[in-house]
Amino acid sequence: MRAFVIDDSRVNRLTLSTVIARIEGARVEEFDNPVEALEKLCADPPDIVIVDQMMERMSGIDFIRKARSIPALDTLPIVMATSSERKEVRREALDAGATDFIAKPVDMIEFKARVRNLMTLRQASSPRSGMAGLAELLAEAFSEQGRRSNQSAMRDPSERRVAAYAAVMLQDLGIPDLSRRILQVATTFDALASGSQGRGAMTLDEARARVVAEAGERLDRSAVDTFLRTWDLIEQIYDSSASSRDL
Repeated sequence: MRAFVIDDSRVNRLTLSTVIARIEGARVEEFDNPVEALEKLCADPPDIVIVDQMMERMSGIDFIRKARSIPALDTLPIVMATSSERKEVRREALDAGATDFIAKPVDMIEFKARVRNLMTLRQASSPRSGMAGLAELLAEAFSEQGRRSNQSAMRDPSERRVAAYAAVMLQDLGIPDLSRRILQVATTFDALASGSQGRGAMTLDEARARVVAEAGERLDRSAVDTFLRTWDLIEQIYDSSASSRDL
């Protein structure tokens, strides 16, 4: 699995690259010039891109917009690192095609989990594995053997849940090309329900209501509609994960 880290700050690149390199099987390429990164992106796309919002040669939003104009990069996960809390900035990035955001200063544990989730789903939804790969992720989420095996590629319960939420929603759509928007909904829901962002866990109904409230704003409306259609399965996935923790 390959990741591009694009930032004109050497310190920021080193920090993010070090975290990604700790993910099993991950390789990182660093770029201080977004123009050069875009050229390499077209020639040899990675599995995920982390791009800073504020850069001299090209803003992160402009970079995302240019990348999304290339059909072959439509489903590539692109995460924008930003210190801005302004809704306008995030809305513009989403409109440009950002998959997710990482707030600066970066929470390294959250960053690592998000990157690993996105890279895993990217590989599962690639043309090589297609829906079979997504079905495998879903099966692992319910499998006791998968939960207990040291060989599992996703050892953390949150990682398995997020992948499984995304899997059932993608299966409902019948196509994998909306994976970046689907995963954003799945990641948001699990962070709210599990309290992984340090704000305290919500009930499943509260987390669901928050996701619905953000439809058309931070979250893609069609992806949220799919989330609602598959709600019964998503509840089962979360309850199954909770039961495994109680064993």
